[in-house]
Amino acid sequence: MAGSLVTIAYIVVGLYLGLAQQLLVRPVENLDCDYRIDLVRDRLVSLIEQAPRVRIERARKGKHKFNNLLQDTQTRCSATDPELKAKIHEIRRMYNEFNDRSAAESAAIERLLDL
Repeated sequence: MAGSLVTIAYIVVGLYLGLAQQLLVRPVENLDCDYRIDLVRDRLVSLIEQAPRVRIERARKGKHKFNNLLQDTQTRCSATDPELKAKIHEIRRMYNEFNDRSAAESAAIERLLDL
């Protein structure tokens, strides 16, 4: 009985701390911008490396999430360091190119399937 209560208390405290960590917005000075930029970069690389058909479908679904992450990173980190601002700008440019290529590939696939 005591072991069950300890386990339940441990789970409840863990859930509370996890949710509190997600819900609290960290101030910019506590934000690790280098980590955020690496995260955005790695997610874009992951999108680009996927097979075209899978990439197009996932890009449709994940476009909003990735764009929010990129926008949030840009908003929070651009003012902290000019070098970080340049990195974010380059990632944004590459993401826009990726979107353009994906749209063109999607249109080409649809045309081929209509033949």
